[in-house]
Amino acid sequence: MSELKESLRISSVASFDEELSELTDSIEQVLKENNACAANEQKDCVVIHVCDDNRDLEKNFECDRQLLLDKMTYFGQYLKQDPQQKEMDVDISVHCDILVFEWLMQYIQCEQPPLLDVQNVVSILISSHFLQMKDLVAECVDFLYTHLKEVIPLPLDLSCLHDDIVCLLAQRLSVADIDALSDDSDKIASRLFRFHCERFLEHKEHKLFYC
Repeated sequence: MSELKESLRISSVASFDEELSELTDSIEQVLKENNACAANEQKDCVVIHVCDDNRDLEKNFECDRQLLLDKMTYFGQYLKQDPQQKEMDVDISVHCDILVFEWLMQYIQCEQPPLLDVQNVVSILISSHFLQMKDLVAECVDFLYTHLKEVIPLPLDLSCLHDDIVCLLAQRLSVADIDALSDDSDKIASRLFRFHCERFLEHKEHKLFYC
């Protein structure tokens, strides 16, 4: 009989310990959720409404205002930077490929940024230049310079590249490098040559002769 009582007592204590552990876990979870909510309330978030006209899709992205101003300076003209004049909620609409914008948001928000490849570098470069992301533009130009021979044959419209981007790329390429490109459709070669011609003619002693 005493053994039965002892067994019941141990069982009761064990059950109480389990209930106490579950209660502690529940309290910790509630505290974490409350802290997360408080942190979100303290953050000055901006909602960016992205319209993808090609896919006929729309998606909202949230980003901390200061992070957006630091990484995508294009939005500075739309966001009030004076702390006394900040609005509680700011909605911005942009027309962009949703997958490209999602890549850009991961780039500025994640510790491990997404990777560039020959398929996405042109789209990322055009968008990052428009959004005034100087560091990313430099990364894209470096990547494009290294993989230009792989990018040219792809079904990509390189005529969309801004003149500023073409100049940055041309500065990395010699005339011999450009001449060695297999660009039968002239997607970019003539624009690269033009940069070198203009720079050549900046010196008065240099002249071009037509044959």
